[in-house]
Amino acid sequence: MSEAFKETVADIALTAGYMLALGQISCGDSRELVSNIIIWAEEFIRDHEKKDWDSEDYIEKVDEFAVQKLEEAYGTRT
Repeated sequence: MSEAFKETVADIALTAGYMLALGQISCGDSRELVSNIIIWAEEFIRDHEKKDWDSEDYIEKVDEFAVQKLEEAYGTRT
């Protein structure tokens, strides 16, 4: 397990926790959420494998990615 993968899992999980606390997403099955976070982290790493993070902001990109995935899967907006 790479450091980049672990960092991405943590970043997506932090975003999920923040959105849960604000009521922006709702999750009835925390194990499903954890599983999705792992899948999404793998996807993010794969999609950005050759990204030059010196020219783009990693935190901004991973946050945008996480918010999109979390809203699609668990969003509370109607």
